[in-house]
Amino acid sequence: MDNEKCIYCGSKDIEKGVKFVRAHSDAHYTVGPVYGKKDALLGMQQCEPVYADICKSCGSLRLWVWETDREWVK
Repeated sequence: MDNEKCIYCGSKDIEKGVKFVRAHSDAHYTVGPVYGKKDALLGMQQCEPVYADICKSCGSLRLWVWETDREWVK
């Protein structure tokens, strides 16, 4: 959705920077790609938040992350 225009339908009605979360009870957890080594105390790895630009005309999504320089876990 570069240039403020949807690549699928050409609409300029784009909602930008919508954050993805996974709802669990009363708390919200971030959904995204995992990076780094496991934390020794928690046994968990870090997760980079995912954002989306959503075309409000056709519903297509463009997903992205702020920080790209990570040691991504594959």
